[in-house]
Amino acid sequence: MPQRVKLGDVFLIPIDQGRNGLGQIVGDWKGELYIVVFDKVVNDDIAVATVDGAAIQLAVLTLDAKLHRGDWRIIGNYQNNLGTIPQPWFKVSQGTEMYIEARDRSYTRKATSSEDAMLRLRTVVAPVRLETALKAMHGIGNWHSRFDNLKADYAVETAKAIVP
Repeated sequence: MPQRVKLGDVFLIPIDQGRNGLGQIVGDWKGELYIVVFDKVVNDDIAVATVDGAAIQLAVLTLDAKLHRGDWRIIGNYQNNLGTIPQPWFKVSQGTEMYIEARDRSYTRKATSSEDAMLRLRTVVAPVRLETALKAMHGIGNWHSRFDNLKADYAVETAKAIVP
C-alpha cells in the first residue's frame, strides 16, 4: 500500500542489512520535498524523537517516489525540531536579473552580486541519488562529485548568510 507523506515524517533509508540512514521531511512546497538526512546510522528499531538535536549530513529538494512506494519506511512523525532545521536559499533568474528565493518560495528579492556568486540555482534531485550518496558515505559504492551538492553545509551556510 502506498505511503502518504507529510511534514515531519521520519523515515529510514536502507544502507545495507541492519543499517539505515535516518531522514525527515522538513519542508513541502506543492510536492517538492525538503528532506534532511541526519548524521546517524540506525537499526530498524529507533524512536522518532532521535532526530531532535541531531546533526544533519545531507539536505536536498526531492520528490516522494521512494517514500510513496515504501522503499523508505516511515517510522513516525516528529515536528518539534522543524524550527531548528536550516532552510536553504537559492537564486533564480527572472529575465536578465538574478533574484534570491526562500526554499519555500515565500520570499523573493533581487540578489546582490555577492549573493549571486554564493547561491546555487534551485535543483530537485531524484530520491535514488540521495540514497546512492548515503550508501557511498558508508562504504557501499563510490562517492561521486555530483553528490557534493547534497551535503547539508550549503543549507547551513545560506541560512546564516541571507537576511530577508
